[in-house]
Amino acid sequence: MPNTSLHDVTHGVNLCAMDQRFLDGTFEAFPQAQRMGVFADDRFTIVAKCGTDSRVIRLPYYWKVDMARLKRERPDIALLWTLEKAVGTRAFGPFPSIDVVPREMAARFPPAGEAILSELKSGKFDSGLAPLSFKEDVAALRTKWDVAEFSVRLANADHFRFERYVNPQYPPLAKQARISGKVELELTSNPATGETEQVTEVSGHPLLVPAAKEAAQQWRFPPGADTALHATRVTLEFVFNCP
Repeated sequence: MPNTSLHDVTHGVNLCAMDQRFLDGTFEAFPQAQRMGVFADDRFTIVAKCGTDSRVIRLPYYWKVDMARLKRERPDIALLWTLEKAVGTRAFGPFPSIDVVPREMAARFPPAGEAILSELKSGKFDSGLAPLSFKEDVAALRTKWDVAEFSVRLANADHFRFERYVNPQYPPLAKQARISGKVELELTSNPATGETEQVTEVSGHPLLVPAAKEAAQQWRFPPGADTALHATRVTLEFVFNCP
């Protein structure tokens, strides 16, 4: 965000003047009394450049602090947890969540993302992730172009010969449910034509088996090949790669 000061983004909260010991004491004075169900393990750390030095501000888990009372009595401290959204909103405009980006805004993110990745690789924010390193995290990232999110492959494919092979389509419901796994089928084909005549399910998830059987019914082996003379076991692997 060019021509934007830290003061503008934090609504006047001076991050460089904050003392971690004072903050820790404040957090301890606002304990969360209500038991909360937790589905995430996110932790927040702010790294602020203060002249030639950097200030690292570590925040406890959101659900460990009575945020309602903190917002009433110490709104300046409560703002630390919303700084991420404040920066995102200032840079890109309002959006519902840092994890849910409207489609019309997605095209604006890649250029900014490249710049951010470059900064993370430089190590300038590693103090916020210590003892880990952002550089290592960035190196492990894969884009949607690096690997298909969902794919299907025939196990031991080099053991089979086909005159026609149709790859199964990953079922949409299985995609939505993030279901992966192996489907084992037994095939019987016509020795004269090589056409698959019968496909029998041996094992596999109910959402994956129909797609595997539909594809296998379209396969054709070379006529007279060993695979066309006997029942053949094949395994199809439905893979969900999480980038």
